[in-house]
Amino acid sequence: MEKWKEDLRNSLVKELEEQRRKQEDDKRKRDKIESEIEEFSTSKIGPTFEELRTELELEEEGYKLNVRVDKPNIHEQSIVVQNPYSNKEFRYTIHAEIEKTPEGEISPDGIRIYSVTTFGDIEGMRPQEKRGQPFNISKVTKEEIAQDFVDNLKQYVKDFVK
Repeated sequence: MEKWKEDLRNSLVKELEEQRRKQEDDKRKRDKIESEIEEFSTSKIGPTFEELRTELELEEEGYKLNVRVDKPNIHEQSIVVQNPYSNKEFRYTIHAEIEKTPEGEISPDGIRIYSVTTFGDIEGMRPQEKRGQPFNISKVTKEEIAQDFVDNLKQYVKDFVK
């Protein structure tokens, strides 16, 4: 075989092997991150939202709010507060994203966790949306998540008290 043909084939084979290796590494990283997100959702977000829901539904306190927890997937979980006497709704959502570098590879940090709050009329009007500061998945506590929820809800509390 001519040298240039061999050189061309070797270059192509080497590049294909490198791409396969990168894809396998990305899959391993993605699987690890997905597992961390699931653990975070199960151990911190879910229990925190259930505690908040229980507290907000206390009838003896006179709030009588409608509260639900939504978990469409492991990357997003919300607690929604509705005033039964008006059409106001407050939604606090925690998002988990897999961070990527500008080149499209999974970044060394890997995970980005942040809250998004929306407030508005249940029907009709587009709610106001506010994105919160990112959380550190390995350091944030349930208490900090609950406090962030309360801090965000406080500005709308007048719309939820009869």
